[in-house]
Amino acid sequence: MILPSFLRDLAVELSASIGGHATVALTGTELYPELHVTPRSPGRCPFVVHAQGESELTIEFGVMSRLAVGGADAEQMAQSCRRLVARLVSGAVTETVWRKGGVPYRAIATIGAGTAAVTVRTRRGLGLTKPERIRYDRYRTSAPSAEAPAINGRHGFTRRMQTLLAPLNGGATVSWSLNDLGVSFVEVRPTAPGPFPFSVGWSEHEVVVGLGPELRVELGPPGTDDEVAARLVRSLLAGAVTETEDDDRRVVAIALDGGTVWTQAATARGSARVHPGETKHFPPFTPKPPAPGH
Repeated sequence: MILPSFLRDLAVELSASIGGHATVALTGTELYPELHVTPRSPGRCPFVVHAQGESELTIEFGVMSRLAVGGADAEQMAQSCRRLVARLVSGAVTETVWRKGGVPYRAIATIGAGTAAVTVRTRRGLGLTKPERIRYDRYRTSAPSAEAPAINGRHGFTRRMQTLLAPLNGGATVSWSLNDLGVSFVEVRPTAPGPFPFSVGWSEHEVVVGLGPELRVELGPPGTDDEVAARLVRSLLAGAVTETEDDDRRVVAIALDGGTVWTQAATARGSARVHPGETKHFPPFTPKPPAPGH
């Protein structure tokens, strides 16, 4: 199911990028999830995104505004929703609200600016009161960088990741970030098709190796599983990984040094890399060759 899966992935992304400034919660059911984003301090725009199976996405935001996300199919709705959420997070939203007895009954909101602006009109009653205009602030985010940030106290593990990834030398895009919850991330994506993209997140409490949509290896507290995480990363870089989709499950198998195979599985969500029943092998990451004359 594209839309429910999209909301689950969006919840993870928002937790990583604005988690220090908002409570990000996913509620509801498998087919009808709800993504709630509530700012921790006044001034930013709260919002809730509802998925109705594959047929509808709705965003409730601000004081009382409500928008049905349009699109020819589920993929288009997901893309439109992502753009709208990005504008809400960036503070590109204003809302004019009418209240009667303190209760809002009408709102006109604008998301975005210029020709790309979306105007949303919501009404739940009639009245002749003066409106209030609200301009929302942006959520502060932690933007990725090409260099490792000043990390969260796990300096030894950070140096270990830098050492493991240094030989890539341009064979992958390596993005480092630190969110406001004190979780550090490094995302590794190949610059050419083939190798298996992955991410690693670590805090004072855990290490998590991300293996794509809804699939991650959650390891224990500092010190206890650092070596396991390093072995997983070495194997992913070396191409010792396969991915299979079968019986509604997506399975990633990683061959660790020493002969152990680490298997991680999740409900299949239609991986773009693997067809049902297929087992795909991934090549290793390879550094870019030096430029001529160097």
